Amino acid sequence: MEVVIYICFGLIIGFIISWMGEEWEAHQRQLGIHRGTGSYSSAHWKHQWEIIQAENKSSLPITDPYKQEMNLMYVEWASAKPVHLLSDLEDYTKRLQAFCRDKIDTDLDYKINFPEQGELRFSALEVWYYLRILTECLHNAVIHAQADFVFVIATWEENVFTLIIHDNGTGFQQEAFPDGSGLDMVQRAVIKLDASLEISSITGNGTVVRVINSV
Repeated sequence: MEVVIYICFGLIIGFIISWMGEEWEAHQRQLGIHRGTGSYSSAHWKHQWEIIQAENKSSLPITDPYKQEMNLMYVEWASAKPVHLLSDLEDYTKRLQAFCRDKIDTDLDYKINFPEQGELRFSALEVWYYLRILTECLHNAVIHAQADFVFVIATWEENVFTLIIHDNGTGFQQEAFPDGSGLDMVQRAVIKLDASLEISSITGNGTVVRVINSV
């Protein structure tokens, strides 16, 4: 009798472990984040594109014309191919900064520093989330914070990718962000990336946003 109980118990444990593994794999497939592999089928790419379009449509309406144009730009870039390199993300960041400089604020100083390591790969969906974060932070710095400079920094050390957006604008009191606000959209994107978010801001003394992601 005890043997039967042990067998039943082992089968139940095995079933639970198997189910948890399947759920985790399904979650990763939905995110489209297979970090560093760069291996994607056409069906997987199509699925990512569909998620990007669905996420974009489900977002609150964008009323600011500059952000509307930036949104169209990064949706197109992210959807253009299934695998993006770190150098691609650097290029997209420079394009977003150039748009802000040419269309919004020509006097603001836009800086960038990315590591010279092109082996790190991102899925289309992952890049889309990072570009949403960059767009929201750049837009906040340029439109709302009255910053003199915006510095975008990326680091990749010991399998940890960190994206930092630093401005010297007016800053803000750190509290709950209203639904649909720029930093609310940043938080949502960070959650989708399974990353962590650190925001440091003092009224009158700028803002630093850090997105930290194990790769």
